[in-house]
Amino acid sequence: MSKSNENTKIIGRYHEGHTWYYVLGNPVLPLKRIRDEAVASGDHGYLKEEIENAALKQEPQRSEALRSIRQRVLRELNEDISQYRRCAFELHRYRDLMGIDPSPSEANIVHTNMALKVSHIFNDFARLALLDSLPEQQLDLFG
Repeated sequence: MSKSNENTKIIGRYHEGHTWYYVLGNPVLPLKRIRDEAVASGDHGYLKEEIENAALKQEPQRSEALRSIRQRVLRELNEDISQYRRCAFELHRYRDLMGIDPSPSEANIVHTNMALKVSHIFNDFARLALLDSLPEQQLDLFG
């Protein structure tokens, strides 16, 4: 999930984007914490090259391309947050019914779903951080 372990909390040898983090009974993360860790990581997400290429375009194509990417990332983030909340509910329900196994031998789909959603949201926030780091408009070199 993150490039550096100093920004990723590892509990029981597993970070929040790993299925076993949840199998071992670790807590569901608040979205703010996922956002803060994504920003602090310096990771730029899987659209880094597309974002950087859009930033090199001339205006107004640059602003249009970056706006389009931002809208797509925000749409994906909203979908991921909605799914994250569903996954968190399912994980809590699973834990209420099954308890937390002190020596588990396998993961359940609820654990995998939770880890995947954390990774997706981390990536969404990383892409937004990269977009936020760019100037609003390309500087005019001749003005």
